[in-house]
Amino acid sequence: MIVSLMCMLCACGSEHDAPASNASQQPKVQSAVSSAADSSVIEGSWRILSFDGEPPVAGHGGGGKTPTITFTQTLYGASAGCNELGGIGLLSRARYYTMPGPQTLIGCMPPLQKQEMILDAVMRAAPDVIATERGRLTFSGGGHRLEIVRQVEISRAPFDGPPPSLSGARFLIMSVDGTYLTPRNQRDRRPLAFDATRWQSRPVCNVISGGWRQSGSTINAAVEDRRPSRCDGVGAAIDTAVTVLFAAEPRFALGPNGEILIAGGGHWLVAERDPLKQVPRTGRR
Repeated sequence: MIVSLMCMLCACGSEHDAPASNASQQPKVQSAVSSAADSSVIEGSWRILSFDGEPPVAGHGGGGKTPTITFTQTLYGASAGCNELGGIGLLSRARYYTMPGPQTLIGCMPPLQKQEMILDAVMRAAPDVIATERGRLTFSGGGHRLEIVRQVEISRAPFDGPPPSLSGARFLIMSVDGTYLTPRNQRDRRPLAFDATRWQSRPVCNVISGGWRQSGSTINAAVEDRRPSRCDGVGAAIDTAVTVLFAAEPRFALGPNGEILIAGGGHWLVAERDPLKQVPRTGRR
């Protein structure tokens, strides 16, 4: 599934709704997946046991695939029973952040359509990840939840190599916290740049910058300068989210086309490579 996901990506450039009844029979929460750096907690192949507490349904005539989800260090691939969907993803402080890629088909037919809607909604919402005493995980976000159980462990995640240096990289911000930033005109650019020792960004209104260094896939950044400008409520909120993000020692994952996902402090940013600048590629083959 991850192989087909890579092909798709290269081709195109919290609330927990626990059932109220019989609470004593509900799985006891043992611990949160709390390691910000160790993505091996979720690496591997998992079977989806339930969508919003309901077991998976079969397609027409009992057909359809078994609903599954697979994680590597920087990618995820999933199926609700028909389509395959996925993208770039990373685990940070018990939340899973994603940059979804394209699906293999237009959409599932009923009754699998509802399952795919739930799966897509959860994975786009930076879901909370909770471990239960039965060795299962619950992904909760976007008003929905998935329960999964491990199938196969991945001892060496495919396609993942050491993260490249971001020094000299130039990006254009596409979205912050799932909100897409629509350019006002062709000259309206939302840059994110990393020099040898300084980073700089202008998400909407303010130019935000500071010193930085890279430790593996972690960005250790300081917010030292913020040049204010007139900004409406939404723009100010987005600028603040980016400020909090970079102050939280975020982690990053790069896609095969140079796109980047940065997540931390409860916020996430997605950016595409600046076509006018050189951006580091992943080490995947």
